[in-house]
Parts: sequence; structure tokens; C-alpha cells
Amino acid sequence: MPYRSNRELPEAVKNVLPQAAQSVWRNVFNSQQERGLSEERAFASAWAALKNQGWQKGDDGQWHKVSKILKIDAAQQLVFGWASVAVDCAGELITDWQDDQIDVEDLEAAAYQFNLEFRETGIEHAGEAVGHLVESFMVTPEKLEKMGLAPDCLPQGLWVGFYIPDQTVFAKVVDGTFSMFSIQGTALREEV
Repeated sequence: MPYRSNRELPEAVKNVLPQAAQSVWRNVFNSQQERGLSEERAFASAWAALKNQGWQKGDDGQWHKVSKILKIDAAQQLVFGWASVAVDCAGELITDWQDDQIDVEDLEAAAYQFNLEFRETGIEHAGEAVGHLVESFMVTPEKLEKMGLAPDCLPQGLWVGFYIPDQTVFAKVVDGTFSMFSIQGTALREEV
């Protein structure tokens, strides 16, 4: 059943999510139901979407927005973080907010294609480029092994760094308005 407003959400959702997170949860749940997913899968997708959009459950039981931009170098206007994580440190495959899972091998191929052809970032997948790639590292089990690192020391995914020359855009990264990276592309969806 689609929820027309946040007021209609289950108490278990409203009691732990701030208003902005409730809207994300509701929109994802509704879109997954429209796609024909079961209520259980739609619930799971809605919670996964919050995590992927930078929301995290705190020790207080409430969900809080956490920046996925993990390093900011203000002097050089550089920002760093995970563009996409396919497998977490515990070895669990990540389900993104579109209810998709990306194989590490597929993400690696996409990362190299991006590095070869594009190397720039826009704002929310639209408009002109506002940032230029300065760092890209695809973490895979094989690379961790070759470096002598434990297989669970880092997530398996794409770490990136971008130079953001526009002062206004960079200020929005610093103040948390832009708090994460997001990958864009096309792929073939396979039911699992």
C-alpha cells in the first residue's frame, strides 16, 4: 500500500527517522511497491536506501545524516570518499537504494571505463562538470591480497578523489549539502 504522506508511515519508521529521512524512506518504499516488489522487499529497500544516502542508525536508536565524503582538503579544494561499495568489510554484498547489487568485477570494469572516458563529476547526475578526478582506487580481494592486507580491512569498492574548483560548489560539500558521491551509468539488470 503506498503512503501518501509521512504522517501515514508506520510508527516504527516515524519514531526513529527525522522528517527528511521519512520522505526518502516513503518514496523508495512506494517506488518499490509500484515495481511489484513485495512489502517485505520494499521495506528492506527503503532502509537500504537510507544507508546508501548517508543515513545511519546512532547509539540513541535514531537515524542521523552522516557524510560519506570522508576527507576534505580545504586548501586544495579536494574531496575524497567511496563512490560505490559492492561488498562491506564483513563480506556482505551491498544492496543499493534501487534494490540492485553490483558485482565487484562489474564495478571494477565500470570504474576503469569511467577513468578512461569521463573523469569528471556533476551535481546529482545533471548539468556541467563541476569536479575533476584526481584519485581513483578500486579495492578488490586480489589487490588486498597482493598488498599483504587482510581481506576484511577495507570494503570492496571504488574510492575516489575530486578537485572541485568552483568555490560555491565546494562550500556545499564543506557544509554537508553535498554529502556523498553517486555513480551513474547504465547496466543490464539480472534477477537473482
